[in-house]
Amino acid sequence: MTKRKLIDDQWRCYNITDLGCNGPRDVCEYCGYPNLRFAHHLKRSTGEIMVVGCCCASQICSNYNGVEAERIMMNYAGRRKHWASRVWLRSARGNDHIKIGDLAGGIFGSGGAIGWWARLNGAPCEFGKDKYPTQVEAKLALFDYISPAKDEIYRALKETTNV
Repeated sequence: MTKRKLIDDQWRCYNITDLGCNGPRDVCEYCGYPNLRFAHHLKRSTGEIMVVGCCCASQICSNYNGVEAERIMMNYAGRRKHWASRVWLRSARGNDHIKIGDLAGGIFGSGGAIGWWARLNGAPCEFGKDKYPTQVEAKLALFDYISPAKDEIYRALKETTNV
């Protein structure tokens, strides 16, 4: 896509994708930068969609800070990477559990069948129904559910998407 004047109040960032450190990279559809770690998904009020980098997203969208959004995503990715290897407590029944503030979460085997469940005390019924093939995946599901960084990312996106 050739660079054109897109800066108006019609563009909003509705999602950010972390393409990972070692994964395939995306190309900015605005400036052509070939090595995006984070893809900012923009949508225009007319329905047009574009994937760009943080600098272009900040230029195109009014009141959007792409650099700050990427900082939040980097912190989130770092915490998620180390979550499963944290020191977890072991219950008398052999289940791993962890307490973060007033939240207590646990990882439970399926009693002979292959699979793991993640449970969170006081969680809505929707969480904890999925079965995960490994204990690590169950721990990561628990992290994704309780992570305040995820809430911060979506709150930041919501603030920039109100027309």
